[in-house]
Order: sequence, then structure tokens, then C-alpha cells
Amino acid sequence: MTKSPQAFRSIGEVARLVEVAPHVLRYWETQFPALSPVKRADGRRYYRLDDVLLAAGICEALREDGLTIRGARRLISQDRGAGLRARGRVRLADRLGLEADADAAVAPTSVTSDPPVEQIPAGPAPQPSSAVGGQGAGPVAAPPVPRRKTSQPPAPDALPLFPDLPDAEAAAHEGCADAAGRWLARLTATAAALRRHPSPLPPAARPLADALRAAARKLTDAET
Repeated sequence: MTKSPQAFRSIGEVARLVEVAPHVLRYWETQFPALSPVKRADGRRYYRLDDVLLAAGICEALREDGLTIRGARRLISQDRGAGLRARGRVRLADRLGLEADADAAVAPTSVTSDPPVEQIPAGPAPQPSSAVGGQGAGPVAAPPVPRRKTSQPPAPDALPLFPDLPDAEAAAHEGCADAAGRWLARLTATAAALRRHPSPLPPAARPLADALRAAARKLTDAET
């Protein structure tokens, strides 16, 4: 004797109709609140027609569409499972003696994605400044003239620490006739300038002063 489509069915009967194991149906109950069969005091489950159709629709969404549990749950939240029940009706129409919904058979279920972000149309591209011709073209800006590097005058041949050294050196050059005398006068003037310097020499200038004094002594000894 064939059951009526509206009759209650046990979990074993629904498992055979949907073609899944009974423990899969129990797991789906924990993941989909819309799938809630009637439970008796002894723990037995009895599925109504809506529960059977929803289970069949969930099976198609997971197996054939490749949706995840989360995707199928989102599908059910959109229309309270009406779309999946329509697919389950198409699938079980022959077995339960139901009339299949033609719209559900033609249009597959799809998960709606987030609304697309409205794109702001891009404005017109800026005209290049080098455009020639046309009444709206403005004057072309002249390229910047590179600045020339000014050549600095050569540094004077004197120590920057002693501004009075050139005068002493010039006086020494006038009284010396040969190269050795000029060098001696130069070293003597430098040594005199170092002695006249009121403040102590910086550490960087001390080796130079010592070298000049030593050279002056050598030249003096050589001439004598």
C-alpha cells in the first residue's frame, strides 16, 4: 500500500528517498534549523512532507551544485527554504506522486552574491599640454632653463687660519734670490704666524706646525 504524500515518514524512509545515510540527515538537522522533523518522546523522528522536500533540495544543492553547508544555509535564509523545497519536489515527484513545479525544474538555484559596488564613471582624460592647434588649446609652457653652476674662484695659496700670512710671504719673496731662500722665508713666515696666533692650535693643525718647524730647521742647517 502506497503512502500518501502528506503522510509522516521515518528517518529510514526519508534516507531511502533522498539517497543519503540516516546519520547524514541527523547532521543536517544540526546545521539547518529549517529542517526540524517531529520528535516523539522516545526520540524517533517523523518527517513531514515539507521536511522531506527540504532534505531532497539540500541534497541537490550540496551534491549537484557543489555548495558548502554555509552556502546552503544562506540559500535557505533568503526564502525560508522555498527554493530548495521546489527542487526537492521536482526530484521526488515520481516517487511521491507529486506534480513537479516546472519553474523549479527550469531555473536552477543560485546563491546571490553581495551587491556589486557602484563604479564611478571615469572623467574625460586630461588633454596633453603639448597639443597643437585648436581654439581651446592654451599656451605651451616653456621648459625650465637649467641653472648654470657658477665656478668659484680658486682658493688663495695661504693657510685659512692665518690671514696675515700672504703679506709676510710677499715680504720674504722680495728679500730672497734663490729657491732655497724663498722656501726658507716661506717657512719662517709660517712659523712666525703660528707663534703669533693667540689661541692654541687645533689638533688638526699641530702636525702641520711641527712639520714646518722641522723643515725650517733642516733648511737653516743646510745653508750654514
